[in-house]
Amino acid sequence: MEIPFRISIFEEHCRAEEAVAQQILEQVKQKKNSVIGLATGRTMRGVYGFLLDEEKKEPGLFKGVTFVQLDEIIQKTVGEGIFSKELRELFIERLEGGYEAFLSINVFVEDTIKEAAEYLKKVLNTGGIDLQLLGVGVNGHIGYNEPGSERQSSCRVVSLASTTIERDSLPIGSMGITLGVGDILNSKKIILLATGDSKAFAVRQALKSTPSVENPASLLVNHECISIILDNQAASML
Repeated sequence: MEIPFRISIFEEHCRAEEAVAQQILEQVKQKKNSVIGLATGRTMRGVYGFLLDEEKKEPGLFKGVTFVQLDEIIQKTVGEGIFSKELRELFIERLEGGYEAFLSINVFVEDTIKEAAEYLKKVLNTGGIDLQLLGVGVNGHIGYNEPGSERQSSCRVVSLASTTIERDSLPIGSMGITLGVGDILNSKKIILLATGDSKAFAVRQALKSTPSVENPASLLVNHECISIILDNQAASML
């Protein structure tokens, strides 16, 4: 099966991360009040490091930007969400010139189903996501849209797959809240970043197989403005 879109492949993961950061910077410079969807995980840390370096050179670069959280783990203990805290500490609160807003998912509520619906309303009230940053799970998940997630799915409470629970050392039966595949596809632009050989099979399935709910990342391939950025290891099975 031919790949119908351009993929950028870099020898080293740090160069792939830098390429993603450059696309985000281009978006912000073109539209200073952009709405940017953020993802978490080891893959993204280098991206945020590059963005912080650029913001030090140009303070206030992100002052008009609204950041949107992609997903969150539902916890029983009270406090800030794990991913929300990670985004704040790793990136958002380190922006010296500030930012417009950060929309985070509140999982410490009695009715998480209602929270998912209300969170989506907040995202839509921004005018929609201009650029959504994504990683991909070893099973093809995007955000917490696990295999079986429908193309039209919206922000909701989800059960996490056993592979996700094991890889992230989460309690058995863990659940989360995530923007749906449909919400992600409504973004004006998508950047999918994958690095490391552990992602190679998921990348191959996403990019060279017929789009299927069994590999949610594959549902992105027909988006009108998607950028796929890989390192050599993640691209090794293409």
